[in-house]
Amino acid sequence: MLTPVAAVKMVPVDVSSFVAVGYVTPARQLGITFRNGTMLPCQNVPGVRYEGLAVPRKEAYFKTFIEHQFIAKPAPTPEQS
Repeated sequence: MLTPVAAVKMVPVDVSSFVAVGYVTPARQLGITFRNGTMLPCQNVPGVRYEGLAVPRKEAYFKTFIEHQFIAKPAPTPEQS
């Protein structure tokens, strides 16, 4: 079951394509908010993948280890609802 987007505690990041990331440990849900305001909740993500976003090249890590690897469906952020 997906955690509501508003319930995910997002951490700001300084990356050209996304602005914040968050993780819900019990649900193993990773959330990424892109610059265009789209929130991408990814399901069944191991915690190590979220921790990996601490690397300097976050976009490259996202494209290699997260994008297209986990079930995800773009969702509007609370501001867009």
